[in-house]
Amino acid sequence: MEHSVKEWPAFAVVGLLYRGKNDQGQIPALWGTLNAQAHAIPHRPGAAFGVIDNFDTEQGIFDYVAGYEAAPGAATPEGMVRKEVPAQRYAVFDTTLPDLMAAIHRIYDEWLPAAGFRRTSGPEFEFYGPDFDPSVPGAVMQLFIPVEDAP
Repeated sequence: MEHSVKEWPAFAVVGLLYRGKNDQGQIPALWGTLNAQAHAIPHRPGAAFGVIDNFDTEQGIFDYVAGYEAAPGAATPEGMVRKEVPAQRYAVFDTTLPDLMAAIHRIYDEWLPAAGFRRTSGPEFEFYGPDFDPSVPGAVMQLFIPVEDAP
C-alpha cells in the first residue's frame, strides 16, 4: 500500500462525539449534524478530522469525534467536545471514503504485520483537507495510524 511515515504535531479538534459501533451509519449522520452546526466553531480552518479513540475490542465500540482543528484558546461551543491529539509518529495512507473500510482492513491485516511497525497507543484519525469534497468521486482523504517500530 502507498504510505508515508511522519511525525505529526499535537493538535485539538472541536466537534461532535459518537460512541458505538457505527453499525447503522451513525458516523455519516454525525458529519451531517456537524456540517449544520459548524458555523458555531470559532476560527474554523478548512480541514476536518475524524478522530477515533478509546477502542473497546470486546464490545467492538469506540469514540469518534467529527470536527475541525481548534484554534488555540478558542472556546468549545455548547453541545460539542474538544479532543486533544498528542504529537506522534504515524503511518499515513491515502484512500477515498468508499474504500475507507477496505483500506483499514488491509492496513491492519496485511500492511502492519509486514511493514516492521505495530500500532501504538493513541488515537488514529482521518484527515480531510480543505479541498476535500465528499460529493466528488475519488476525492482523497488520509488515514493516520499511530505506529512504532515492531520489536
